[in-house]
This record gives sequence, structure tokens and C-alpha cells, in this order.
Amino acid sequence: MISTVEFYGSIADKYGDSHNVYGLTIRSCIIGLCERFPKLRNDIITGRHWQLFINDKRVSQNDLDNKLESGTTVQLVPVITGGDPITIALYVIAALMIVMAVYMYSQMPDGQPSSEKSYMFNGALNSNEQGGAVPLVYGYARVGSIVISSAITNEEMEDGKYNSPINGPGGSFRGITPQLR
Repeated sequence: MISTVEFYGSIADKYGDSHNVYGLTIRSCIIGLCERFPKLRNDIITGRHWQLFINDKRVSQNDLDNKLESGTTVQLVPVITGGDPITIALYVIAALMIVMAVYMYSQMPDGQPSSEKSYMFNGALNSNEQGGAVPLVYGYARVGSIVISSAITNEEMEDGKYNSPINGPGGSFRGITPQLR
């Protein structure tokens, strides 16, 4: 009896979509195609997992020797799989370990921000503590800032005058020079 065997997936790309084969059973149809295409058997065995359908109805391996009617369509379809359970478990464990490490290293300090007022540089209230989050902005943004580090130093120039932020080096302003980092 002549049946049509349809391939899907990688073997369809390699051997063609549809083939007419003489065979009384599914097994004899597949064996006939393996004789026609010598590498087909190896591709079926070493490739993916496959599912058989007869006239769009799923069949099991126990049905390989059942007789086929004339004009029957046998379909060999690759099964979509996600991997073995051990590999999936290892990926889940690795992801959990990464999340825990990130959480441990990014813990925020327990205390509340200090309520001490800071009028340094006549700016807004600076109430950040060590370990606080620092925003990272790309591009142009009109937002407030957080002072990460600040220092006040006096520097004496060689000529005995101070470096003034207002009047420049050697100016008459005898004061302090703010340095923001």
C-alpha cells in the first residue's frame, strides 16, 4: 500500500517535505525511506526526539507494526523539548546564587538618613549616608545631585597669597577653596 510520509523540522530541510512510500506498516515505510536516504536513519536516531502521527492523530511506538490503509499520511514531527531536568535544576540553582550574592553586596544601611542640616556650599540639604544609592544618569537630565565627596583645603601660593576661587590665583580673597570630587 502506498502511503505518504511527511517530514518536519531539520529532516524536512535535508530530505524534502513529502515522500510516497510503499509499506504495510509505519515501520516498513520508515525503513523504506532509510534505504532511499542512507543518512536518514542516523539523523532520526541521533537528532531530536520525534513524534509520529497517522492522519493527524498521535501514535505511540507500540503502533509501529499496525497495518496502514492505502492513502494514509504518516507524519514525523520533532518534539519541542527544554532540556533534561538536571541541567534545568543547575541553571535555577546558579541563578539563585547570583541573586543572593547581588542582594548581599547591595544591602542598604539600616539607619535613617541623618537629620543634621548641612549648609555646605549654600546648597540644598545634604543628608546622604555612607552606602546610600547613587543614581546613574545617561544623557541630559535636569535633576538634583548627590554630593559623593567634598573637601575644603587651604593652599598657600609661593608669593604668600592664597588661591582664590573668586579672584583666581594670587587674588586678594583670603579664604578657602572648595573641591568637589
